[in-house]
Amino acid sequence: MGLAPMMAWQQAMLKPLLRPLRLAMIITFIALLAALLLLRERQWFGLLTGSLGVWVVAVSAADALRSIKRPSESWAKLVAHAAFGIAVLGMSGSFWSSEKIVPLTAGEKLNFAGYDLQFDGVEPVAGPNYVAEQARLQVWQQGRFVTTTHPARRTYPVSTMRTTEAAIITDGLADLYVTLGEPYRDWE
Repeated sequence: MGLAPMMAWQQAMLKPLLRPLRLAMIITFIALLAALLLLRERQWFGLLTGSLGVWVVAVSAADALRSIKRPSESWAKLVAHAAFGIAVLGMSGSFWSSEKIVPLTAGEKLNFAGYDLQFDGVEPVAGPNYVAEQARLQVWQQGRFVTTTHPARRTYPVSTMRTTEAAIITDGLADLYVTLGEPYRDWE
């Protein structure tokens, strides 16, 4: 897919394309090395798909730089291929996701995905058009306090609709997504 934007239909030769592809190969290799250094877990299929996504975007960018003056149809093709590469890159991130459903009581602590969370409890909260049960969780990472979060379950009395308000903590490379579930009384 990365080569397609650079090839003329049924008449392209691969050898003349190798020179403009060197920059794309270097960018892909650097991105792969950066992922290997920055990511805590090695998910090989995720690294492969992420590298392929970077490759498609880099080849599309190299092709755009190779020939700035193009008909608008060529630019549409380049944008479509680059968008596909970005989508593949985004999907590759799902290989590093972790999920854990844990019932906690007030004062209990949980270690998850490099974070330490302390559940302080749930308290009722009244909003302008809702009532809620709001939790309080303290979050630490590597022994350093990060933040206090307040995920909640809201009920809107007018429509009797319930929603979940998540607490999302991001550090640039990862997101911690915390929600408050239904009370679980029979946990053993």
